[in-house]
Amino acid sequence: MASEPELQAEFQQDEAIPAEAETEPATEKPADQKKSGKLILEEEVEKGIVDWKLVKFLFTSLGGDHVFLFFLLYIGAFAVEFGMNAFNVWWLGHWSSQYETHPRDEVRVPWWVSSFFSKQKANCAIGIWASTSD
Repeated sequence: MASEPELQAEFQQDEAIPAEAETEPATEKPADQKKSGKLILEEEVEKGIVDWKLVKFLFTSLGGDHVFLFFLLYIGAFAVEFGMNAFNVWWLGHWSSQYETHPRDEVRVPWWVSSFFSKQKANCAIGIWASTSD
């Protein structure tokens, strides 16, 4: 925070506000008012906006100086993982169709199993890389 003068100034400004000013005064109910008996209260909805500086700070924290490249690789890895999932489903269908066109003895099961699991291993590796590449 020492390298960001804007954040330092904002922090000092926030520290200068007394704690009493930040809390809302509690409204007291009169003693003669009866309880309504409701167990569920209405949800309080807060509205606000996120400043662009904060969003820019988040993106540069994720990608450093190469934000575009980071998001391109991140989204690309998810696209490749999705494509590999679709390909693996097709691969299983193609494998099962081999039993319709070839005699059972001619279908090389170890080859089909090893090729399917190698594709699954690659798919898992890309999925893990895509979910932890920050």
